[in-house]
Amino acid sequence: MLRQAGWEPYLGEGFDNALMDTHYLVRRIRRYDRKDYQRAEYFHIRRWSDMTHVFNYEGMRDGLIIGKVAKAKWKTRYGNTLKLPFYPRLVNGDLKEALEAAGLRGLTFLPVLFDHPEKAKGSFWVVSSSRFMPPCQLPMYHSVVTGGFDVRRYDDGGHQPQELVFSRQEVEVIKPFDAALTSPEEKRYAEEEPWERPLIVSAHCRKVMLTQLRMTTVDFVPVRLVDK
Repeated sequence: MLRQAGWEPYLGEGFDNALMDTHYLVRRIRRYDRKDYQRAEYFHIRRWSDMTHVFNYEGMRDGLIIGKVAKAKWKTRYGNTLKLPFYPRLVNGDLKEALEAAGLRGLTFLPVLFDHPEKAKGSFWVVSSSRFMPPCQLPMYHSVVTGGFDVRRYDDGGHQPQELVFSRQEVEVIKPFDAALTSPEEKRYAEEEPWERPLIVSAHCRKVMLTQLRMTTVDFVPVRLVDK
């Protein structure tokens, strides 16, 4: 019926305003079952917590986040803060120590500074990695988001959630690892800090986070490895 009315489906991202009169944007829902999670070797962390804000964002200094002491949730183990256009992955001091004790290879942490450090009742850390994935096999596109940021995003043909794809042979080269950021060549916007790139974790890391550390609101999406 839509085609008869002169409308065509647009499968993908980067829906341009010029297409508004001729196309409609299609979202294709991708679903996984238990076997899909059991078979996956690696996972993309799509969402870090249920959008719990552990402190308010103040600014940056020398590549480190500055948070506001006022209203900070010191006892909340993990969450985010609104740093446009993304939400950094944050853990408090107790969870950082637990993650370090788990011996997860490649997982690193950067300290969060505070506007009034003398009033801080604890600490928070940005979750990052010292390792980098090979280039993703998905194409990328540019879009302008809230705040006027020119963002590069992966295009998975309209699928939600997106399934990041990597060459199995290229991943084998950087193994073993439990956490790695996506490739530096795939920066998501011009002034990006390395830790703001998507984080890929091993099945072992996912198991530690979910079962041992009860990080149950972290959203893991299976990564697809393909033979070149």
